[in-house]
Amino acid sequence: MGPGGVAEVQSQVRDGSGRERIMLERRLGDRARRVEKSRDLRSGEEETTDNTFGIEDGQEEDFDHEFHRAMRSHGYMQGQGRQAIVNAPQAR
Repeated sequence: MGPGGVAEVQSQVRDGSGRERIMLERRLGDRARRVEKSRDLRSGEEETTDNTFGIEDGQEEDFDHEFHRAMRSHGYMQGQGRQAIVNAPQAR
């Protein structure tokens, strides 16, 4: 974890069965938010899960704003984050 308790982890995995999984996890102190998107590249079926740890329901956007402020204040580059996962292009 970086200065100020800020961390971001991203991963993307595609297996031989045509399944793709993209994950973004952001941590700020003892709170975290993990968004995972899985997609069957053959059928186009998608599933998105949004899990929070130490964040009240309905406070996800507030956490995201606080996370971005912390990233900027510690000099980290700001990525596209959750929007990159949510708006990822669908395989055709």
